[in-house]
Amino acid sequence: MSIEATPGQPAAPAHPIPAPLARRHPALQRVAGWLPTVLLAGLITALAWPFLDVPAKTGLDPSWRIGLHMETWLDLRQGVDFVFTHGPLGFLSIPTPYLGGTSLLALVASFAVYVSLVAVLLVEARRVVPLWAAVLVVLAIARSFASLPPFEALQALVFVACLEALAGRIRLPAPSVAVAFGVVAAIALLGKANVGVFIASMGAVTSLAIERRWWRGFVPFAAAAAVTGLVLWVATGQALRDIPDFVSGAAQIISGYSEAMGTDRDDTLFWIYIAFIAIAVLFAWTAFRMSEGWPRRRRVGLLCVCLILGFAMWKTAFTRQYPTYAFATILVAMAVIGAPLGDRRLWLRSLLAAGIALVAIPGQTPGSYVDVLGSVRSLVTETATAVIPARAHRVEELNRATMRKRYGLDPATLAELAGTRVAVDPVEAGVAFAHPEVTWAPLPIMQSYSAFTPALDRLNADRLASAARPDRILRSVTFVAEPSDWLTRQRGHPLRPGETIPATVDGRFQWFEAPAAMLETFCRYREMRAIGMWQVLGASGGSCGPAEPLKTVTAREGEAVAVPVETRPGRFVTVRIHGLEPSLLERLKTALWKADEWYVTIADVRYRLVAATASDGLLMAVPPAADGSGRFAFGPPIESLSVESRSGDHDRSLTYEFESVPLLP
Repeated sequence: MSIEATPGQPAAPAHPIPAPLARRHPALQRVAGWLPTVLLAGLITALAWPFLDVPAKTGLDPSWRIGLHMETWLDLRQGVDFVFTHGPLGFLSIPTPYLGGTSLLALVASFAVYVSLVAVLLVEARRVVPLWAAVLVVLAIARSFASLPPFEALQALVFVACLEALAGRIRLPAPSVAVAFGVVAAIALLGKANVGVFIASMGAVTSLAIERRWWRGFVPFAAAAAVTGLVLWVATGQALRDIPDFVSGAAQIISGYSEAMGTDRDDTLFWIYIAFIAIAVLFAWTAFRMSEGWPRRRRVGLLCVCLILGFAMWKTAFTRQYPTYAFATILVAMAVIGAPLGDRRLWLRSLLAAGIALVAIPGQTPGSYVDVLGSVRSLVTETATAVIPARAHRVEELNRATMRKRYGLDPATLAELAGTRVAVDPVEAGVAFAHPEVTWAPLPIMQSYSAFTPALDRLNADRLASAARPDRILRSVTFVAEPSDWLTRQRGHPLRPGETIPATVDGRFQWFEAPAAMLETFCRYREMRAIGMWQVLGASGGSCGPAEPLKTVTAREGEAVAVPVETRPGRFVTVRIHGLEPSLLERLKTALWKADEWYVTIADVRYRLVAATASDGLLMAVPPAADGSGRFAFGPPIESLSVESRSGDHDRSLTYEFESVPLLP
């Protein structure tokens, strides 16, 4: 449909091709009809470009984003050398900052997704309002793209495509539509698995529903997804034998996240649940009205697609703790699903409800929604950087210099790393980008806080125990003197004057992260240098002997347990905590929402505990020969600990299995 059409009615292209030429080349007529829409969509996308052109940053999120590009450059094996929710195409969602040639590919892919989404929104908005109003409404919606990363934007685009296909508005044979859904599903699964599963599910359901003989829709979808996935897998340098490991690792990351992450940090934000449910009801009612008169098969397909998207947004908002992603997606979906009704007042009110919920979320800055000139300037700058070789090299070096300044690694520390294979723990993989002389050799779980399950923890531990272990580990720690309110409440008391604490994910105890891998690190590496926020560990050639039982204690949840004292020198003390395993009902709750939160209290300080890895052997004492110095020292042995859940079920019994692990030379 041309954007020049009056609401609800098609119209001729803005610049019709002469009739004789159109009859000979009907494809040109179709292109001419869509060209104004595409050009206008490109302009709106530029005015709403969500990536600001800023220098490279350091920290947890910037670290894994840079890591996605570096693992592509190094041809690391997915599922073996690199395990993450993002697959071999994950870098396509990170167009900034400019890091190299992969940033250009990410820029092109991101722009293609956003401009496609804007184009569809324009067409749908023209069903309801005049062109000038459609442009303003779509621009307002597109400004929310700052809260909608590329793969999440692709998810919204796929939902729109599913709706159009089910409504019969895509003038292509059903098998061709199914093939298109299969191709996109494969790209999404290899890009970001936790989003790709929902994209693939929506595409599969739609392919089944648009064809009377279901197999004529599903078979092309499945074949296209399989062929595209295999071709892209091989094209990105991956080996076919690694596919099971990739699938297993991604599944572990996704399921483990629901169990280990997502601390509720502010009880006053309960209104987000109410807003989500209210908007979901409005969305469902609109979908019901819009699909009246559809064939039953297609209407059931729409119901399933809406349920898939709704569940995806529920998990995004309240498990992944990204309500902005969810409400931005709902805003886009609401614009499309309500347009065919032609009810201008209902359509605008629905968009307003979703928009208010989005901008009301704390942390959103109103200025970010109106800085259209900043968006255009950023897109122009990023494009120039990506396509002009001299500028690309200059910006890449500028980003390296910016990060080197932030990291502040001294020459002596860099000398210890030069010429060796280096893993970075727990985050800050960007060191290897900032300092090209450092050869990055990450553990499979490149950021240790993501070792949510025993299987993931064991991947890192096995790598450290193998001949392929890195030569050096560069460990960093940052301290905070003014923790946030939620962290102060979690710890149980404010900091004393002058006291600082290590910054960790969700306020965890730093030495309990990835317990099996942590023990292997202490067993096989020794401190070579420690200065400021950095510590260099070198492979010592040593190891640890088999664990020996010390004592087993059974106690009620929340009850303090004394740690046995190991008097023999050169011994680690660990504890395996059993009884935290979720029941069938708790597993269902985790799948539908998220798990109960567990905490461990040590010396009157409460820390968030990853329940799944508590049985891997938490460190209670480290022998002086293996310990670090200063802020990297484990310190005195832990004397007692208690474990309890947030719900406080004190009838549950926990078993503490204390063990002694000898340090071997």
